[in-house]
Amino acid sequence: MGDGEAPVVEEFKYLGSMLSKNFDDSVTIMARITGRLARIAFTKLQKAIFGTRRVALESKKIAYESLVLSLLSKFVWLGMLGCKC
Repeated sequence: MGDGEAPVVEEFKYLGSMLSKNFDDSVTIMARITGRLARIAFTKLQKAIFGTRRVALESKKIAYESLVLSLLSKFVWLGMLGCKC
């Protein structure tokens, strides 16, 4: 990139939108839907489990490992496999 040329990629984020090589809007739409749904789900978890003192720390750890980490690992694997979901 030092010579002024950028690498060719399938998609990239620009000003909050996902742009693809073929100008397909589905990439941006799916990114917004999954991001919004993930925020909603985590906010509910935050209020119900992680944000209260009524739930034991060990239970919070189990919930975090089983819910949050398992979802993150699935997204990582999907990304590594080139999924455009």
